[in-house]
Amino acid sequence: MSVYMTFFAGTMALGAFLAGAIADWFGPPASLAFGGTITVIAAIGIALYFEAWRPDSPAVTLSSMVTVDSSARQMRSGSRD
Repeated sequence: MSVYMTFFAGTMALGAFLAGAIADWFGPPASLAFGGTITVIAAIGIALYFEAWRPDSPAVTLSSMVTVDSSARQMRSGSRD
């Protein structure tokens, strides 16, 4: 439990210091943009790491995640048969 607290609670102070320093130098919008950019880069890196780690996994595409049934298509087209 102490490792958990050190890792999660201890690194928040470091991140808050970095965000505050960036906000002080460049302004709050730049600080938020920097944090968001780092988050997106980290998410892409983790996704690529796990995709390379599991090459036998099926490819996930947007079309495989989005399914529209026939009732939703009828509602969009305006037909009320």
